[in-house]
Amino acid sequence: MSFIELDKDPVLSLIGQTEASAESAAAVLSGFPSSVDGGLASSMLSFITRIAVEGSQLAADTTTGLCAVARSAVDGLLEDEREIYEALNNFSEGPGE
Repeated sequence: MSFIELDKDPVLSLIGQTEASAESAAAVLSGFPSSVDGGLASSMLSFITRIAVEGSQLAADTTTGLCAVARSAVDGLLEDEREIYEALNNFSEGPGE
């Protein structure tokens, strides 16, 4: 049987760093101009720029969502582990001990 050990603090630190990067990217993207002056190609450049910014924003939002799921999973896993430990500990002690 395999054994997986999870240390909450380093995992949450990594999740926090990832969230900070996603939030930073989202902040930069929100300040990106929606139109560009490209002469005859202005409409195409604006379209390409808008699509790139929207795709990048979607990636940042997805990363933030995945971090929330990961944080919840870590908290849930550790809570389940604690409950299992307490149940087994109570079982090994027997009733009334």
